Amino acid sequence: MKGARRSPQGPADVGRADLDAALEALDVDELRAFLVEALEALDEGPRLRLQTSLLQRAATRNAAPRLGAASPPAAGTVANASPPASRPRQGPLAPPPAPPTSPTPTRLASPSGSVAPQRTAFDYLAEVGAHLAAGRADDAIRCAEASLAIWPHGLKGRFQRKLGEAYAAKGQPDRAVEAVWMGFLDDPEPETFRTLRRRAKEAGAWPAWRQRAIDHLAIEHPQAKKAASALVEIFLFEGKPLDALREARRRPIFPRAWLVLAGGLAAEHPREALAVFDEKVVPQFTSTPSRQRLVDIVKVLRALQQGAEQAGLGEGFKALVAKIRRDFERKPWLMEVLAKEGWAESAGRGGASR
Repeated sequence: MKGARRSPQGPADVGRADLDAALEALDVDELRAFLVEALEALDEGPRLRLQTSLLQRAATRNAAPRLGAASPPAAGTVANASPPASRPRQGPLAPPPAPPTSPTPTRLASPSGSVAPQRTAFDYLAEVGAHLAAGRADDAIRCAEASLAIWPHGLKGRFQRKLGEAYAAKGQPDRAVEAVWMGFLDDPEPETFRTLRRRAKEAGAWPAWRQRAIDHLAIEHPQAKKAASALVEIFLFEGKPLDALREARRRPIFPRAWLVLAGGLAAEHPREALAVFDEKVVPQFTSTPSRQRLVDIVKVLRALQQGAEQAGLGEGFKALVAKIRRDFERKPWLMEVLAKEGWAESAGRGGASR
């Protein structure tokens, strides 16, 4: 095995043998928690691709008959149930139960009941969307409920949002809210919160549902880091950047959430935004970001520059850029970004690494 490479600013790359040894030392629960956290740290595109691959493997393995295997929930039981006060936690990446009508590991039951070639959760989600686009709310509900029996985790928040849309189209706002709430319980994404807000307002019950959602994220949530990160983005969405900052300081959050927070603070609280970017975002530059993350970094830096200059803190922004240039001068992708935006006098000519 070749020696580990060491970057100028970051830690040494871990060798395969060391990584294998570390993984063998963890028990199943620790491995599962590590996998969930690693997935959540990725950008949406890579994360969803890996989640889909994992779900497909789990469905293929579980499709074979197993002694004592539990049957999947019946269609209609997910959306029609009232939001429970408490329930045993099942992580978003737990293997889904095998559909009862699948005779082989390579075939799954379609929402219509017939046996079809194996499809991904995204295929079912697209089918639900097609029914909604065509005005077939009842078909969308049947398809979404059957899909949730096959794929009870992973994309549950998206399926439940579609289910809520279907119930809203049928003029059933209360059931629409409950459907979205079930998705929020399982996977507290900010987008699901925004959908919950829309559906609850349609039902005339938003204040109570909002408090319930905030309490669910703030009090002993089983996915503490994901809940805290979601709450930071929710407070920013509601126009409460200082509440978002307090939440970020109260509990650990994902790296991406720190970047979002810095951008959310930039306009009204540029001093705090500069501090957040310096302390929490700049250390992330030891790793080369994805294309989308790079776009987000540039967007936040522009907001920081504008906010700082309007508040008379232009020198603070210049000092931040100078520090980045000094500490990461051997990062060509970063130097080129700074040069392109006019934040550096020169940049490496080696081309940005991707």
